[in-house]
Amino acid sequence: MKVIPGSAPASGLVGMTAARVHTAQPQPLPSGLWQVLTFEGQAFDSRAFHDPHEAPGQLTVPAGAGGLYQIGGFASFVGDPAGRRLLAVLVNDGPVVVASAAGMPNGATAHVNASTVTLLGDGDRVALGALQDSGFPLTLNAPGDSPGAALWLARLPG
Repeated sequence: MKVIPGSAPASGLVGMTAARVHTAQPQPLPSGLWQVLTFEGQAFDSRAFHDPHEAPGQLTVPAGAGGLYQIGGFASFVGDPAGRRLLAVLVNDGPVVVASAAGMPNGATAHVNASTVTLLGDGDRVALGALQDSGFPLTLNAPGDSPGAALWLARLPG
């Protein structure tokens, strides 16, 4: 897979079918409830997978772009020793991979990464869900962490 830095010019995407979106604002997370994250920023998007106005919480596979994809995401949670931090990559609202981390001391950041390879069809929706169960609200995008969460996909050759 070709690595494309966030500042890559559009010409760096020639021949690629890929997108990477990220949070631009802190996102509060209630305790004990799954929440689909929203993404305001784009590092790159070769085929208009992301519509930040109509569907800020998902990437949608455009017509003719179905195939085998690597998909994944990460989230940085504000540190708190209580509870767990869970992250799920969702396809059409169902989890395809889930990752977790234990709470971290106050002032630390809990980083959670999840990725997988899966078949995606035209129109499939990919999203990132997060859950924390500390007993009180926490925030993504801890101070000094930018972005606080990201979601990406890249069609594999073949």
